[in-house]
Amino acid sequence: MDEILERYKKKKVLNALENNIDRFYKSLPYFIENYTKFKFIPFSLSTELLDEIDKSFKNLKEVIQTTCFPYEEKNVNFDYLFDVTPLVGREYQFLKNILYYDNLIDKRTIEKWITYSGRNLKRKLMDIFLKVSREFKDPWSGQFLFMIILIINFSSLKNEIVKINLGKVTNERKDMFFSYFFYFYLKLILEELAEEIKDENLMNYINFSYISPLNFCEIKTSFLRYFYNFWELSNREYSLFESYKFYDAFEKLDDIYTELKENSEIIEESTKSSICNFIRKEIFNFLAVNYHNGVFFRHLAMIIYNPMQLQRFCFDRDYRFDVYKLSKDVSGNQEILEKINTFKNDLERKIQDLKSKPINDFLKKSLLSYFRFKCHFNIESNINELIKAFKDRRVEKSLDLKDEYENGRLYYFSFDNKSVIKESTELRSAAIYIDIRDFSKKTFKLKEQTIGELLKDKFYAPILHYASDKTLSEEILLHNIVGDSIIFSGSIEEIIKLAIVIKRDSEEYKSGLEHVIFDESKKELLAVDLGIFIAYGKKPMIFNIPSEYGNLNIALGETINLASRGSKRDFNAKRRLDYIIDYESKVRGINVKLPFNVYIVEGYSFIMPPSLENKLLNITDLNEEQKIISSYFEQLKLDVSIDDSNLFWSKQKFIYNIGIGLTEEAFLAFLQVLRVYSNIKKIIINVKQLPEDIQKKYYFKSIEMEFCYIKHRKSGEVYLFRKEGGIVFKGYDNETIVWELITKEMPVYNELISTFQRSNLI
Repeated sequence: MDEILERYKKKKVLNALENNIDRFYKSLPYFIENYTKFKFIPFSLSTELLDEIDKSFKNLKEVIQTTCFPYEEKNVNFDYLFDVTPLVGREYQFLKNILYYDNLIDKRTIEKWITYSGRNLKRKLMDIFLKVSREFKDPWSGQFLFMIILIINFSSLKNEIVKINLGKVTNERKDMFFSYFFYFYLKLILEELAEEIKDENLMNYINFSYISPLNFCEIKTSFLRYFYNFWELSNREYSLFESYKFYDAFEKLDDIYTELKENSEIIEESTKSSICNFIRKEIFNFLAVNYHNGVFFRHLAMIIYNPMQLQRFCFDRDYRFDVYKLSKDVSGNQEILEKINTFKNDLERKIQDLKSKPINDFLKKSLLSYFRFKCHFNIESNINELIKAFKDRRVEKSLDLKDEYENGRLYYFSFDNKSVIKESTELRSAAIYIDIRDFSKKTFKLKEQTIGELLKDKFYAPILHYASDKTLSEEILLHNIVGDSIIFSGSIEEIIKLAIVIKRDSEEYKSGLEHVIFDESKKELLAVDLGIFIAYGKKPMIFNIPSEYGNLNIALGETINLASRGSKRDFNAKRRLDYIIDYESKVRGINVKLPFNVYIVEGYSFIMPPSLENKLLNITDLNEEQKIISSYFEQLKLDVSIDDSNLFWSKQKFIYNIGIGLTEEAFLAFLQVLRVYSNIKKIIINVKQLPEDIQKKYYFKSIEMEFCYIKHRKSGEVYLFRKEGGIVFKGYDNETIVWELITKEMPVYNELISTFQRSNLI
């Protein structure tokens, strides 16, 4: 109990809220400089988003007006409340939560709305969140903005719906009912989002710490007029606790109990309120499952919505037994009668147990309810301050929203396909360069017609087929095809998926050759081995040149150049890797293989004086050439010290890529996209953690290896990346950190996953 109460300290609650608002500001796609708490937020909503919400709740308003008016003429037999409902799961719980607190609106009305308009709107709002949250540096901030926007809209709509004429029903009751309605609907959306992204801790933090029905109501204390409210706190309890000023001082719990035990009014009220709430829940849950049209059930239903009758039922045993006697009207139905008798016996036993409980139990429960209410009251006040800082700028017709957004003066929230958000995020994109290994050798040894058909059927066709589905939405754009290579740009998520599909198809085709071609040299010629590299950065510049040959599109950009560099299989790297593998195979006595497909290999290059190099190039006699080189090295032994050696030889790095490589920027951009709804683990393992047969079968360049394991919580899809190292590509000044995407087709994939699981790393 102490730990629970600790969460509701005023200072703690408000500091946490203020810190999270700071996180929200800093996490906007464009940072707002010199912000202060509740500073004006340059903000705009899309018309499409508001139209979608307005349309759905306009439908609700129409349904209420046609089915629930006038209220006083409605039949009071309560059949409509506990009749069988078509709703299931969270939608059923949403309906049950609303009816638990009030029966103002006919159950069938709510059922009808949630089944059609409410369900469609919920799905669209979730889609909006999943899209927009990718822009935020911090997932919590995306959820916080989403929640604030829905509170703003729902509060406005609630005020409109409260104006509906329901006969003699007071505005206060309508205000309270629809506050519950919009709170539980928002809670329904957030809970389904938790299911979508599989992050219940994050979503529950918002659900239970930052929102309550208070966020939507006009008259805050109206809830307390009925003790069966969201906080299970009576008006009298609240007034008594307020007189002690506990919430502001927040003294030690033991001291609070000591003082409260002496107050007979608080003891009496907390006991009465706790018992009434407990028994009301028991009755409601019984009716929700067992309701049957009859005098007994109608009377029970009336009790849970009438505070005076509920209190009488709880504390007047004779009255309770008079109510039980009404069950004689179902005496002909033995099954229902047995359920009523079971309910009666269980309830009487529980009432006796309640009366024998220590008064401290009731006191603690009531005190917790009070602190929870005060916590929500303070949070609601502060969130309202924040809401006042939002401004809908759509009405400013002359304003260039795109310019405002890109210069950090406005946040634009939309789910349009052509929204400002989409155009802005496309200023950075991924580029993929796909290159065929040993294309020159294949062209030399095969006929042009053969190599053309091979490329057409096994390279171009499958790639273009997959990419074509994404081209219309501009998630993938084709830039160039040059014989043995093809270039695309687009969203990092789709580019990664494209790389996986291409690699899988080429591997399947290659393995299929095993069954039709037995000549190893021909098999190698017909195989389509690819080098794939993905870079991420500034969006390529695309030029459209009209000419007599038609419109020509040319793409220029650093990301394309970088992707091209990374797709190569440098001869120096291949030669060194072959040497290492040959050596390891001889030492181990088996055919050693490379486990991965992307390597950065370090080696030396030898530099000699230009005059000597020119002389050697013009000698045709090999013996003479050997003598000159030997003489030169003998001279080096005398003239060159270790410190001067860099004048003659230097270290260089070369890339060898027959897999899927990517820059660290591309890797991090992909993590940013998946972070909301995936489990992401950084894993560092030692080669010795792998099974001995794997250690012997493969040559591992490094003893320690760094991986990143990503698992989509809903689809179960897994991505496994390995950090290879850094290289300065030709024409670049800065080092590029290279990662490799380990695909399921690679033999080492399953071994790595098994090792991670065995070591409890995933």
